Amino acid sequence: MADVRHKKVVHRKGNFTVQEDQLLCHLYLSISQHSIEGVNQKKDKVWERITDLWNKDKDEHQMRSAKSLQSRFSDLNYCISKFRGSLRQVENRNQSGASEKDIMPRQNNIY
Repeated sequence: MADVRHKKVVHRKGNFTVQEDQLLCHLYLSISQHSIEGVNQKKDKVWERITDLWNKDKDEHQMRSAKSLQSRFSDLNYCISKFRGSLRQVENRNQSGASEKDIMPRQNNIY
């Protein structure tokens, strides 16, 4: 007798677009720093709310799971942290008369 197992087929969604990255960051900041809910929300509740808002008014093929959103945000947060660190290195050199226009090319060399 053949072993027949019914497996749930998981279809991988496409890569995140720049606009989706921006939306994810906006939702995270809005919800995690919400003045009424407070900054002491539990992690699972934060991501549940982010996922609900993300999937609101989206077609099935545009919807994402909480795990997918958390994973993408983790990747973004890593890159943002590296960028901020390299920017601070250049700013901490405290070069007299340096403007933002001068700092960014130097920062890009480090990043």
